[in-house]
Amino acid sequence: MQEGAALFSETGSNAIALPSVDGWIVGKIFRAADSRPVSHIETHQQLAVASTGGRSLLVAYFGSYVAIWREGPDRPWCIMRDPSATQPVLFHSGSGLTLIASDFEALEAFGHIRTPIDWPGVAHNLCYPQVPTARTGIEEVTELLPGQRMRLDADAPAMEQIWQPWAFRNAAQGAAASRNRIKELESVVDGAVAAWAFGVEQIGLELSGGLDSSILAAALDRASARWTGFTFATRAADGDERRYARLVTDKFVAPLIEAVVGDDVVNALHTPTRRTERPGGTGFLAGLDRTLQALGDAVGADAFLSGAGGDNVFCSIGSTAPIVDAWQVGGLALARRVFADVATTSGSTYWQVGRSLARRGIRDSLRTRHWPPNHRFLNRDVRPAPDRHPWLALPAGTPPGLRAHIAAVLRIHLVLTAHDRFCRRRYVFPLLSQPVLEACLAIPSWQWLAGGRDRAVARAAFADRLPPAVLARTKKGRVESLMVRAYDRARPELTATLRDGLLHGAGLLDMPRIVDCLREPARGGPADYARILALVDAELWARTILTKTRS
Repeated sequence: MQEGAALFSETGSNAIALPSVDGWIVGKIFRAADSRPVSHIETHQQLAVASTGGRSLLVAYFGSYVAIWREGPDRPWCIMRDPSATQPVLFHSGSGLTLIASDFEALEAFGHIRTPIDWPGVAHNLCYPQVPTARTGIEEVTELLPGQRMRLDADAPAMEQIWQPWAFRNAAQGAAASRNRIKELESVVDGAVAAWAFGVEQIGLELSGGLDSSILAAALDRASARWTGFTFATRAADGDERRYARLVTDKFVAPLIEAVVGDDVVNALHTPTRRTERPGGTGFLAGLDRTLQALGDAVGADAFLSGAGGDNVFCSIGSTAPIVDAWQVGGLALARRVFADVATTSGSTYWQVGRSLARRGIRDSLRTRHWPPNHRFLNRDVRPAPDRHPWLALPAGTPPGLRAHIAAVLRIHLVLTAHDRFCRRRYVFPLLSQPVLEACLAIPSWQWLAGGRDRAVARAAFADRLPPAVLARTKKGRVESLMVRAYDRARPELTATLRDGLLHGAGLLDMPRIVDCLREPARGGPADYARILALVDAELWARTILTKTRS
């Protein structure tokens, strides 16, 4: 314990003392120079943390961590969250005390705070389910965002964004620049995976046989890590990817565990097993989470690796923005080439791409660059404006493709805490590591579409290390058939849950439209049934919060 502060951590968790600045680093960190794990910080490096306001950590290290230090004797405390978004940081301030925790239940346990639901925060979450924000669904509980530093001043905590994603932009052109980017991406992915695999006896890899998880397999193989692949298969063809997963494990001579799951693995009315700071929208997939955990137990997996975020980090944005970026840098010739790449990648005609590009020009001229809201099945009075995220406070002239790339990375952040399986054993997301993020953000948006293939740079970086059939994949399986059947089985219960629930009581839902939709089996595509499942998940979340608050 230091004067004015105390640190509590679970047995076996990572905490590095910074005695020269009365602080700690909590989490896993690695040296940026060689991706080796760090267990001690030299005195001069500790002092640099305070003198640079935490920026020295962002240059010399990466990982999944929160850093805590004091600027000097009798000076304010600072808390910084690393840019990867994989180490949650929640805080509550009041009565001269600031409580900081990695999850909501820990914050409650130490703070004895009341936890009334912040209904405007819930409304924002429902309208913008892919927008991470400092606001949560609980009053007086706030999230420190990735790359932010919080300074505990006397009046109120002060936030500053000290890691900016746009700072890594690099518009260099030419064949040599392209080759260098491909080589660098391969190197940083290999380094990040090797860092996270170091010292882990048995790794479980979520392996779909898609590009992102297969890249992790290739990097694990190069790191000589011991790993087992895990893949799910549904009885319907849409969720069976075993053929591709087998190609990967066969190539790297690794074991593969295949789990064929039935309809009962998806429960549309699953009650949350833990209390979180906001609705997650994926509670109905808890059965898959339990299955994966049981498989991990069976092989003694010490940690799981996931390719989550690969599409986002590798700039799979589905947008015409790269055409605009190409025009600004390379003029008509480059723009024409990228125009063709966008059409090929999206499976669109040139006419369709041109029409979309024209609509983009109109939106940009009207300065309408907000996140699109999802008002489906919400009361017409529920129309909050989106909270501004500091990652999107971009300088004038930022290429629209880079803006879309940054927004895509933001969309994965809320998913990282949504699944129960991420909380039972260490879960690692190597593709969200800071060096990988920075290398990817430095690549111009049009290069990710080269040759009419999405994630083209990642494909090129691992072209000689993956099975050709896997390298060529552009789509991957889904569990949509399971979700549809779970929805149809539970339609009467879903109606009653929402009609008699807290969200409706708070005035958030358009119940006539919901009731009308639930009268028939799943229709209108996933926009209808998946949205209703997410609303039910939010309702069940709210009930767990209210039950504890009343007790």
